[in-house]
Amino acid sequence: MRLTRLGRLQPYRNVKRLRRIAAVFIGCFFSYICARIRLRREMKRSGVAVDVSVCLGTALRTAFERLGPTFIKFGQVLSTRRDLLPDGVANELARLQDGVEAMPLADAVKAVESEYGRPISQIFADFSEQPLGAASLSQVHAARLSATGEAVVVKIQRPGIQAMVDTDIDILSRFIPLLERHVEELRHLNLRSIVEEFYKTIRMEMDFKREMHNTLKFRKIFDGDPNVKIPLVYKDLCTEKVLVLEKLEGVKIDRLDELLRLGYDRDTLSKKLVALLSKQVFTHGVYNGDVHAGNILVMPGPTIGLFDFGMVRTIDPETQKLMIDLFVAVVTKDAVRMSRILAAYAEPNHTPDTMRLARDLHELLVFYYDLPAEDLRVDTMLEIVMDLLATHKLVVPQQLIMLCRAAVMTESIVRMLSPKMYFVVELAPFIKDAIKNRFSLSNVRDELGRLAADGTRAIRALPAALGTFLTNMNDGVLRIESQHRDLERHAQQFSRMTTCLAMSVIGGALFLGSALLVAFAKDNAPGLAKTGQFGLVAAAFLICSALLKLFRKQ
Repeated sequence: MRLTRLGRLQPYRNVKRLRRIAAVFIGCFFSYICARIRLRREMKRSGVAVDVSVCLGTALRTAFERLGPTFIKFGQVLSTRRDLLPDGVANELARLQDGVEAMPLADAVKAVESEYGRPISQIFADFSEQPLGAASLSQVHAARLSATGEAVVVKIQRPGIQAMVDTDIDILSRFIPLLERHVEELRHLNLRSIVEEFYKTIRMEMDFKREMHNTLKFRKIFDGDPNVKIPLVYKDLCTEKVLVLEKLEGVKIDRLDELLRLGYDRDTLSKKLVALLSKQVFTHGVYNGDVHAGNILVMPGPTIGLFDFGMVRTIDPETQKLMIDLFVAVVTKDAVRMSRILAAYAEPNHTPDTMRLARDLHELLVFYYDLPAEDLRVDTMLEIVMDLLATHKLVVPQQLIMLCRAAVMTESIVRMLSPKMYFVVELAPFIKDAIKNRFSLSNVRDELGRLAADGTRAIRALPAALGTFLTNMNDGVLRIESQHRDLERHAQQFSRMTTCLAMSVIGGALFLGSALLVAFAKDNAPGLAKTGQFGLVAAAFLICSALLKLFRKQ
């Protein structure tokens, strides 16, 4: 659902919420202005350059924290767009935490009964009073099915959260022009497209039916894989606001002491996590964008238990090819090829300087090729690349941003488990396999087949297209229009030049004629002499006017 459809909402259907948002943003805006003035004074006094965007990041983070779930999640999404945001803003927004108070048990029970239309006791024999986890959009409780006695987890959407999100997004979209008008750091960002992408993402998270199908998809992908466990889905009990899954028994992957006590090899777990991410991306083109430690369990085997598939993203075949081509360019140190691939993602109406971009990329490639493995960190490299792309006004597709986020989160877990293991080194074999598969004989044959099919269709369509073209020309339907850039400005300049030239010629001729009259008619015809003097004044006026026009033009 695009933001244009949000216009159907009543502009002030929640006046209290609007007043709250306006008050918070206005207060934080003045705090931002004051902090920026203080920081600039300190910079002048000390002579040390400081990132002024930190002031804006702090103000936005404070405002989002005060305004609750929708804005907190929006800030978290913004923090991943380092290709668009200044570092100071992105770093401050990355500090946003999604911690909220759990809703009362009575509200959770009421929400479940409202979805099923019957008492909760008819569905669940046990339903935990304390939730297993509480987030801004949902809450999770442990339960036991009345029919079979199986242990399950019940994910419940917070009542009224959809209406709140719709209202907040509607109001946020109305604030964007105001922010861009008065905050220069946000002026050149395409905030509207970011809000649209965020709205799409948060609606996906709130659609529990979609999460159910995502979980089923991952069960199918990893069916028979002893290294991965995806919970069973109870489809008959799943609705748009309630999700019922098998309860996985295991240890959270960030509980290192407990993993050590149970005898799990952390290096093995790290390698399995890297293989898990690689299989999702390179083999199936679908990945879980929310792979933080709270969503990963370690089960006997050891087996990696995954749940919470509300942020699943897909990678289309063209983007997969783009990724592989970039990997090939990196391996071969072909910065020119990298620049040509990335140039396709330039901002609208902007043509990047591919040779300058290639030189900057070459410096990065040479620098990182000489670094030892322990200094190669994905988060650092991505941050530098994002800054470089932002400098050249290149916009990274959102699905690649989410993929980078998943890679960085996986790397952080790997570094936590195995400080001496290097994520890039472990990922390299999977990238090599993906490159080999990309240029395998079967893939090349399929590519040639598709190319031949496209060429055949184009050749078959050519006679009909040519006939239509000629018919339109004969009937006078076809019109050829030409558009000149800045033609009006050039026409105005030409008009000014012509006017100056005409005034100069007239003024010069008038000056010469008047001078002759004054010289030869001074004694014989005093009246003509006075006319000549008047002509000299008029000539001087014309010449001065022409000079003024000339200087104004310059």
